[in-house]
Amino acid sequence: MALKVAVIGGSGFVGRHIVRRLIREFGAVINIDRQAPGEICQGERLIDFDISATTMDALVKSCGELDVIVWLAAAIRQVTTIDASAGEDLAMMVEAPLRFLAAQRKKPQKLVYISSVQVYGKPVYLPVDENHPTDPFTVYGVAKLCAENYMRIACRKSAVDFTALRLAFVYGPGQHAKNVIPVFFAKVLKSEPPLIHADGTEIRDDVFVEDIAEAVVKAIQSKKCGIYNIASGEPNTLLSVAEKICESSGASTAPVVGSGKSSWIDRWYSVAKAKNELQFEPTPLLKGLEKTWLTLK
Repeated sequence: MALKVAVIGGSGFVGRHIVRRLIREFGAVINIDRQAPGEICQGERLIDFDISATTMDALVKSCGELDVIVWLAAAIRQVTTIDASAGEDLAMMVEAPLRFLAAQRKKPQKLVYISSVQVYGKPVYLPVDENHPTDPFTVYGVAKLCAENYMRIACRKSAVDFTALRLAFVYGPGQHAKNVIPVFFAKVLKSEPPLIHADGTEIRDDVFVEDIAEAVVKAIQSKKCGIYNIASGEPNTLLSVAEKICESSGASTAPVVGSGKSSWIDRWYSVAKAKNELQFEPTPLLKGLEKTWLTLK
């Protein structure tokens, strides 16, 4: 199935995996981003454009008619108070996709919006499914939820199929070095034990980045539309994550655990809906960590 797909924000960690997977599936993709990736893929066309621009006419003309839009561009800031940058968050994650869709002379068949499990806020039950109340406590989560609702209404008015993918905590090759899994891998690479400052019992849901790219392809190809959690569906304690990192790397060392409770809020997410409607199958944590380790050796 030949589709013309544009990814907005395809040069970052998650974006690179999505772009490469879309090229394998559809042969080509347009990547709209101010940041050039480290390497342009064969079949990738990079358009340098400031999506905060008040008019999208030049961008729409450059892209031509699109079959699918994948909106990934976001300002990822884990702040819990409204500050001077809040307007920029809304401009990038809400206003820009609305303007881009409105500027399309011929509307696309589908728009896939990359959202976040942060829209749920603090879980009131586990695992968190798509019917869970939404009460985000970060500005990022608020902006993502706002965008979901605006885009759903805009797409309905324009007869565009709309799907939002709520991502859990993504890991894998290319992840920012300051995140916990790369930090643990960095320790193992130096033959040092991963260090956990609290007791390691906090529960996480880490999803492999290649699963995100696969979920985007499945969302594009599916006749189903809606809101989907894209997670591992597999609760792991931080200690378990560290142990599996040691196992995946063949390290002889074991994690060093501190004492006391972390301020982390336990969370994990149901992927039953995505499995049922999109045939999404998450990668087990150990397998994803093994794949990640192979890129670090």
